[in-house]
Amino acid sequence: MSRCIPKVLVQGEHFNISTCSSCKRIGFCYKNLISGFDRNDFVGFAQSIIKTPFEKFAVPFPPYGEERIVIKTCHEDIQFCFHPVEFSELKDSLQEALLLIEVESVLK
Repeated sequence: MSRCIPKVLVQGEHFNISTCSSCKRIGFCYKNLISGFDRNDFVGFAQSIIKTPFEKFAVPFPPYGEERIVIKTCHEDIQFCFHPVEFSELKDSLQEALLLIEVESVLK
């Protein structure tokens, strides 16, 4: 079993998107939660998030009713929760990561 060696593709204040130079999986780390994907699953996840409008799916969150969007993961009991600024940054970063992954695959 080889050890993962992450290469950061995109980094934000509370998250980063990286690819492992050993196993080629893509990791999305948000605060202290990591979700791993193979390339195709990450592309599907990213495309789905990018086309999701915050306003349509936001819900008021306790204790002050601030709107947030809840994003499901592949595990039914784990979800990501983003406020509007975080979600906008996430969408921009996913778009950038998709572009970098595409460029990397073209160069190989």
